[in-house]
Amino acid sequence: MAELMKPKFQKHIYPDSVIFIRGEDSFVKSRAKKLDHDAADFKWTHENIEKRLKKFHANNDLDLFVQANNHKDLGLPSFKQPTLPIYRFFQENKTEIFEIDGDGNLFEMLESMRVYVERNGRPYNYLSSVRNLNQKRIEHLHDEEKDAIKTE
Repeated sequence: MAELMKPKFQKHIYPDSVIFIRGEDSFVKSRAKKLDHDAADFKWTHENIEKRLKKFHANNDLDLFVQANNHKDLGLPSFKQPTLPIYRFFQENKTEIFEIDGDGNLFEMLESMRVYVERNGRPYNYLSSVRNLNQKRIEHLHDEEKDAIKTE
């Protein structure tokens, strides 16, 4: 019965690539504070964020590779499958990982992610046209240039 209940990897719905947004804990916490959420929303409470970040770090520390390779039972039948970072799962399933820093300029981050998503062609699922996106980008860059001149 346990074998029937075990989750199965479903390649037909699995993505070819993923976007991993890096951020310091302080950045994640500050972004969570800025969210407009209800008091009853448990997901973004300070305690829950702390718990989730701790679990994330414990499960994604790159030292997990070192610990697995230096385990005393490595290569023996008694060796149990070690906990490895999420990167390993994506590597084993030949998934591209696009990493980006989450603490950069939001517009540039979104533009980088858009370029990555559209690297093999643009999906046409009710998105703005490339002409509109380029016009918005030009306007944004002009606004940034004007702001830079004002602050000088």
